[in-house]
Amino acid sequence: SLNAVPRASAATTLYSSHLTIMPEVYYSELNLVNPNNADVVATLAPYTKDGAAMVAPFNVTIPANRVVTLRDSQLGLPAGSTTDGWLKVTCPSPILGALTFGDPDGDLYMSTLRLQSTGATDIYFPQVANGNVGGVDFFTGFSVMNPNNAWVDFTIEILGSDGTLYGSLNRTLRPYEKYARLLQTMESIGASLPAQSSGYIHITATQPVCAFELFGDTSLNFLSAVPNQ
Repeated sequence: SLNAVPRASAATTLYSSHLTIMPEVYYSELNLVNPNNADVVATLAPYTKDGAAMVAPFNVTIPANRVVTLRDSQLGLPAGSTTDGWLKVTCPSPILGALTFGDPDGDLYMSTLRLQSTGATDIYFPQVANGNVGGVDFFTGFSVMNPNNAWVDFTIEILGSDGTLYGSLNRTLRPYEKYARLLQTMESIGASLPAQSSGYIHITATQPVCAFELFGDTSLNFLSAVPNQ
């Protein structure tokens, strides 16, 4: 599901900090909406998680008041190869967008994330579900992406619902690099994090970054994408 998006939030630059393909497991599908009364040409620039161009930037025409849908290889993702990265979309006129991702075969699990127009230096995700709680094996994943052409330092903190700090990690991102982890695989703190079904994540950065959170259960009965606040 995706909340309604006000037309006023359309922008000339949009980011998706999630762009992933895993053959037979995971697809990515982009919707770009043109709310203008004239055709527009958007430029898509997909990057790998290491910050390298996945393919050369390419143009997509979006007819007036229409939506264009692109999936997997149409987004520059390599067919038949597991790849993780992110996407930058630019357009002379303001547009809107969202990325849907999930099960490419049975639609058992999927979620949708609205594209971001700006990054932030102080970010919260108001939910954490990680480990075995009540017989359900939860996971929470997240990514932090540096859209800048300069290095960025960031800190991520994992907290309980009562404000207890369970762990923190400092990292540096190269220009256009993305850091993505499941909480339990975070270096130095992942193995020591307690099981929790509520809490929050706090991220601070020296320059604006784009981020998102994803949580579900390990059997993939559900999947939820959470935009940053």
